[in-house]
Amino acid sequence: MYPCEVAGIQYVSSSPFSPSYGPHFDVAWTDFPSFDFSNIFAPPPPQAQNTTTMMPRVSQAMFIGSGNSTCDEAESEKKKQQQHSERQKKQRMISNRESARRSRMRKKKQLDEMQMQVAGLHAANCRLLNDLNRVVRDCDQVLRENAKLREEATELRKRLEKIEGAKELGDADASTKLNDQQPSRK
Repeated sequence: MYPCEVAGIQYVSSSPFSPSYGPHFDVAWTDFPSFDFSNIFAPPPPQAQNTTTMMPRVSQAMFIGSGNSTCDEAESEKKKQQQHSERQKKQRMISNRESARRSRMRKKKQLDEMQMQVAGLHAANCRLLNDLNRVVRDCDQVLRENAKLREEATELRKRLEKIEGAKELGDADASTKLNDQQPSRK
């Protein structure tokens, strides 16, 4: 239904003292002609093009005037609603822009923090790689030293065995020589 449409027309009953109106409602009922207003807003039939001119000017002005004020009020209300919805739309747009700006700032801050964290992790990774390389070099050096010490230990054992072997031979030779040199006591 459009703002200027009329859903129905109420009419006054023929009795001046109807139950809906009290005795204080004094209207000259014979002043108004009775018309059929049921099809007033419907398009006129082709044979009755000039039937609206037959209406008295007073009643026509009465309906037009009241229709215009209702229509004006409806248009005014519609404009107010449109203005209100436009204001709300603008406020939503402003709010959405501000929210998007805050979201961008938050994402930028998170990105900056993550980049700083990546740089810190990269530096820590470089330090750990340097430490690992140093430990691997130290381990290789220790392994080489251990191998060298094992070789020296093996060599020293062999020398010791030779010395002990020579000592035993020397002791045996010395005891033989001593036995040969001592006079017999018989």
